[in-house]
Amino acid sequence: GASLDGAQLQGASLDRARLQGASLDRAQLQGASMELAITSRTAGKPVLGPTYGKVVTDLQYRDSDFTLKPITDVIVDGWLNEIRLYVKNEYRMDKISQRLSRLKQDGISRKDDDDIKEFWLKFNNRQFDSKEFARNIAELVCQGDNNSDFLIPVVSAPYVARSLINQANNGSGVLTRTDDALPGILVKMRAGRDNPAACLGVEGFTKDDWAARDALSQSHRPPPPTPAKTSNAPAPNLP
Repeated sequence: GASLDGAQLQGASLDRARLQGASLDRAQLQGASMELAITSRTAGKPVLGPTYGKVVTDLQYRDSDFTLKPITDVIVDGWLNEIRLYVKNEYRMDKISQRLSRLKQDGISRKDDDDIKEFWLKFNNRQFDSKEFARNIAELVCQGDNNSDFLIPVVSAPYVARSLINQANNGSGVLTRTDDALPGILVKMRAGRDNPAACLGVEGFTKDDWAARDALSQSHRPPPPTPAKTSNAPAPNLP
């Protein structure tokens, strides 16, 4: 039931995120990793772009042991009662209640429920082209600010590139899923150090950011070519 309207989540790691009933209108999810995130009965239309993963569309929640279980009205009421212990502002609580109530059996119309499922099923069934995905991620990493069709400004640099690098150094995030294209993406980022126009996304990088980028580049350096085997056989007797 979170309110994420317009949230700038480019490159975020949302694997297994519990987004049931969340409001995602205009949320910037380009480059996010959403593997097994639960998206049942979300509200609004997010901006997906190059987004990785397949989501859970059924009306379910993930229990403490990470198993998926159906959401019932009793479960929703329990969540609301627990939230009321911490949220004392009546206006905020009312908004939270409205979003979570969408998860009740009759919380939204059958047509709206079907439309939301169809939206996310299309996302799940999209054709995934790893090379195109890598190109899109490269563009996202080097994207500057204000690249948006919406009235709200989109501040990308240097937060998206920084986040993706830090995730990749920890073995997660979409940069690790770009296959053999990662060294090229890192080279393009490096070019932006001397020529900002080459990669606007690294504008504002600190010394620590460049060190993290260099560490990632070192760990993904292509292996040296295998030297040709030399034969130990004696030279033939020439006539």
